[in-house]
Amino acid sequence: MKQKIIICGAGRVGISITEHLSNEGFDITVIDSNVDAIQKVTELYDVQGVLGLASHPNVLEDAGIIKDGFSFQAGAGGTNLAFALFLKEKMKKQNVKARFIRGG
Repeated sequence: MKQKIIICGAGRVGISITEHLSNEGFDITVIDSNVDAIQKVTELYDVQGVLGLASHPNVLEDAGIIKDGFSFQAGAGGTNLAFALFLKEKMKKQNVKARFIRGG
């Protein structure tokens, strides 16, 4: 069974992460609120696309978030913290990991 990865955002960083991980054989779902971005990423790579805002619980459920752990990385530390707290407190996820990168 492939490991499921959910990428929130199909912009420059999201596309780059999708490209890298899709070559590794993961089961990838990409969430974005822009229909053109979803269309582009699903045409370029063997991934599922979910149209919507990743901050909405129903969109996360549609993307396949389950009761197990969740790990993610976003470009901004504040976004990471907010999303981690959202998953932990609102979605009641037990194993949440966020990566923070200090810019230089």
